Amino acid sequence: MAPSVYSSMFAHIKSCPDTYYILAIIDKKTDQMVAHGAAVVEKKYIHGGASAAHIEDIVVSPTCQGGGVGKKLVIGLRDLSAARGCYRVELHCSADKIRE
Repeated sequence: MAPSVYSSMFAHIKSCPDTYYILAIIDKKTDQMVAHGAAVVEKKYIHGGASAAHIEDIVVSPTCQGGGVGKKLVIGLRDLSAARGCYRVELHCSADKIRE
């Protein structure tokens, strides 16, 4: 991604408080990011204006795949969404990426 595109996206995310929640898992030994994901919180017209969350962009380094890091990331995003009062949390991914 070009730095200008990244900067534009980062500015947009910062301009939408209580909407984007991004989690990253860092390997303390290497100081490298090994997993990343996001929860996007959407206000709904149903349920009295409550919020729903969409978990997206789950990425795990190939060196960490199969070790439960992605599952921990999804659980963290789910719990964060629940703590924000979301009545529903959806995980969006292609069917071939679902392991559990």
